[in-house]
Amino acid sequence: MKFLLYVNHLGKRTTNATAITILAKDLSNYLLNTGHEVVIVGNKDLVEEDINVPYYSLDKNGKGDINYAKSLAKVIKNYKPDIIHAFMKPMCINLSLSTFFWREKNAFYTGSFHNSDNFRNYGKKIYLPYRFLVKKLLERLDIITGPSNTILKDIKDTYFFPEKRLKILNNFINFSLIEKLSQEPIDINGDFIVNVGRLEEQKNQKALIRVFYKVNEVFPNLKLVIVGDGSLKEELINLSKSLNLEDKIIFTGYQNNPWKYIRRSKAFVLTSIFEGLPLVLIESMYLKVPILSFDIEPSKEITENGKLGILTKSFNEDELSEKIIHLLKNPESFKDMIDKAYEKSLSFSPENFVNQLIKYKEEFKK
Repeated sequence: MKFLLYVNHLGKRTTNATAITILAKDLSNYLLNTGHEVVIVGNKDLVEEDINVPYYSLDKNGKGDINYAKSLAKVIKNYKPDIIHAFMKPMCINLSLSTFFWREKNAFYTGSFHNSDNFRNYGKKIYLPYRFLVKKLLERLDIITGPSNTILKDIKDTYFFPEKRLKILNNFINFSLIEKLSQEPIDINGDFIVNVGRLEEQKNQKALIRVFYKVNEVFPNLKLVIVGDGSLKEELINLSKSLNLEDKIIFTGYQNNPWKYIRRSKAFVLTSIFEGLPLVLIESMYLKVPILSFDIEPSKEITENGKLGILTKSFNEDELSEKIIHLLKNPESFKDMIDKAYEKSLSFSPENFVNQLIKYKEEFKK
């Protein structure tokens, strides 16, 4: 089949790539290696040198949503894809707008959302005109996908999108890449637990540091490694100093290879206030590292309500610290849980992603 993937930009994996740009690149490579044709369309000029498929920059023909939509329509008209997949809400809207200029008769128009904060941002009545406008635009696509039920519910509640056209499409992980990169050495000695994520309010690393303070009282030689960067870095560093933990908490900054830290950790701890689908939990499961999280809906979904990971009541920091301590004292008792979590992680493959998308196309035609 002929695929067209639409993203905002392709950042370099080693510097400014996002989870979505990495997903798009890995997907394009998989499609190419399995006999499909694929092109990537981006709003921005290409800053990545290591892709093996054609890339079209919409910026060359003028910036702005309408210009992007017109340019995208031209690419679609010339390329004649079987399946078009837009990543993230802004690209879904631009793809919808493109159908006013050209709609490829036999193409399957799909979009994907990856965040669950739409209702949080636009749930007030004052935003109703905007929400209905987005609804009308999104309905020009054949289906909207999301990697979790939490995200699909958020789309339905916010934009009143028809439930029958909302479909689960799990993100995937690049097993071979993670396996290879996770073997790289690190410069951290001793035992540690780890968190990976942007240093922003959503990720709630302040709570993580307070939790670690309690854990460290029982395990004084344990370290906490926080992988990521963001606007709260200085605030988090100051919090660690105020708790006399500056020698126990390691801020690595942004890392293009977080998996080498995850693999060697005693546990991965997620303290986010909300998530879409925290793919890093799946990656930790694949690396056979136990995961702990507050019981936000996506974490419940991934861990099958605590069968494949350790959940605590949101946002009970005392309970989370107690469960980390229990895990560290009794690691062998969680071996069965870790093995089952690993087995589930294998279902997050690019093969399943592509097969599911093709299946949705075939079902929609009926």
